[in-house]
Amino acid sequence: MTLRPNDLHLVFARGPNRLKVFDAKGKLLLNVECRNKTVRDNERWGHWGPCPPGTYVLAEPVKANTPPFGPWFIRMGDWAECQAMHAYRREGIGLHGGGSGLPNPMASHQSPPFVVTHGCLRLVNFDLEAVVKKVQASQKRGGMAYITVEEPVPGAPTAEAEDDYLDVPVEELAPGE
Repeated sequence: MTLRPNDLHLVFARGPNRLKVFDAKGKLLLNVECRNKTVRDNERWGHWGPCPPGTYVLAEPVKANTPPFGPWFIRMGDWAECQAMHAYRREGIGLHGGGSGLPNPMASHQSPPFVVTHGCLRLVNFDLEAVVKKVQASQKRGGMAYITVEEPVPGAPTAEAEDDYLDVPVEELAPGE
């Protein structure tokens, strides 16, 4: 991938549950916790499974202000050179905070911090705000924001702790959450 001067490249690594934001020169701008535990983690990239690996283009952040998504939603779309959403027959996946069933899903630091999704990448609202600011600044200057979702490494240890997640019935999750 060749980045232009105002572009951003975000990278989500499943094992350590980290989302890193880099500028066009490769300088690390942010390194925050991010999760992709889904309602159907046991199915390999199937309907409502984890976000498929690949590189995507991020749309303009949209103010959500809803419990399922928190303050923002940033849609992930197919990049011309990587059609992962299409290949895996997925849509509506993005970056967001919040969490259905949480006592205060709009809090700066939701507690517990994570709720399962239908494939979206979930951040703590405070960290989501920082990502949104970086993406908006890039797009305002004519840049593009890309995100690469890495393929899990088989057998690699994960930082994911099961008790970090609130168990929410599938029917209580918003579509796409």
